[in-house]
Amino acid sequence: MNYLGGRIQINPRPVQKAANLFEVAALGHCPGAANVAALSDMDEAVEQIKRLGFGNRLELKISDGLDLFHIPVPIRSAEEFHLLFPEAKTSSSEYRSNLAGDNAWLPFIVDDYFTNGGDVLWIIQVPEDNSVDDFLPKFDAPLYDVDNLYGLGVALVLNQVGLVLMPDLERLQIPTNLPDIPEKRLDNPTPQFIPCSQRSDEPDGERRSSSEIPNNVDTADFLEVIQRLLGYSNKHRPDLQFLLSVPLDYEETSQSPSINAETLERLDTVRQRSDGYLLRQIQFVFPYVKSEQVALRTSAGGLAGLIASSVSTRGPWRSVANKKIIYEGKLYPKVSTQQSIQYRNTPGIGVLKSFRNQISLDDERLCVPALHRNDYNHLLIQSFDELRSGEVTRFMSYLVRTLKALGESLIFAADYRDPRPQLLLEKYFRNLYQLGALRGQTIEDAFSITRASSQEATIAFDIQIAPAFPIDKIELTLLNRRGLWVAEVANG
Repeated sequence: MNYLGGRIQINPRPVQKAANLFEVAALGHCPGAANVAALSDMDEAVEQIKRLGFGNRLELKISDGLDLFHIPVPIRSAEEFHLLFPEAKTSSSEYRSNLAGDNAWLPFIVDDYFTNGGDVLWIIQVPEDNSVDDFLPKFDAPLYDVDNLYGLGVALVLNQVGLVLMPDLERLQIPTNLPDIPEKRLDNPTPQFIPCSQRSDEPDGERRSSSEIPNNVDTADFLEVIQRLLGYSNKHRPDLQFLLSVPLDYEETSQSPSINAETLERLDTVRQRSDGYLLRQIQFVFPYVKSEQVALRTSAGGLAGLIASSVSTRGPWRSVANKKIIYEGKLYPKVSTQQSIQYRNTPGIGVLKSFRNQISLDDERLCVPALHRNDYNHLLIQSFDELRSGEVTRFMSYLVRTLKALGESLIFAADYRDPRPQLLLEKYFRNLYQLGALRGQTIEDAFSITRASSQEATIAFDIQIAPAFPIDKIELTLLNRRGLWVAEVANG
């Protein structure tokens, strides 16, 4: 921000807060040159990047000063993002479509995220050269091999991150020549002279020239992309959640864009397979957002900001359904009440709704129950319908991260007779009970912690908790195997 004719320049840099165990990462495109010099002045952000092992990669980027590809950058305001990527919102990207135009979606979802109360947002800029392949790891590199991590692999290193957005991956799923909702013709037009060379059956409004219409480009298979994404994330970070929009298609009946019916059918098939439990990591949302000033974009940014704000103030076990979400545009395309119920039930899509000009999420719906793979039975999927909730997955994932962090704080407590681990666990779950995450008339009803039969070089605790509705019961295990603390979660 500039004042007094540019003589005073203010760089937005909010006060750094202590890291929490629910942060959000966003992977996307940032066209135009990056202001790498501005990042080099952000001492605490640079220190965080170096602690993650990306110091060498960052030094190379600072030397060329053009981009920040595959480097996790923590930002705490939309102004900070636009300072780092001043051209991203207005520069053209390589992919272009009728509905979404040629602007990247990442800059817009950053605005939506912070408008709705989001705090820390990790930005991971990815190149556009290889379409969706740039978002996914090039090969199955272990997370400690930082020099060979790309795209999603970079996000998995961020231990505090619990939610991942990939807005421009969604943008690449918008068909290039998918038409907009046709404009309505005015009744009883004013009589006027029309030359013989002009067609009289054209709709009102400006026609696009052939040079403005993008060439038709086939989109990547959405389910194949999902399979690659989940295969890697489930192996290394099964605690992560993803927010993704369901792709669009053209519906002949309504003669307008609509949800891709084939994708819904295939999702319903996948969720009923034995490996369908993998879908628990994805919270699908629909529809998109569009305004007269801004082309089509995903609604995931505003929803993620609301979730992040709710986690920090109300806890990860509470749903954000029916809470107001602020967007610049309106929901697009329109979804009827009947369609909303249908998408929510089968296969399980979270549908945004608009009532009295207020946008909110109908339900934090999942395609599958938030069950561990050993507990998942695709033949009884309807029996666990109450566990098909985004907040259930969010809470279970939060428990895994917090218990892991607690175990790491006890790294030197390797004596099985040491009472401190159990005392800290009791304090931790007592605090959850007081915050309303656990139910029961007494603490004894809310949780129990018992020491498991110890093996050589192993300290183990079996933990049973009674979370607030809709979860019934969760069984946790905290292990110390040869000095390494590990948390495991399974539904009971």
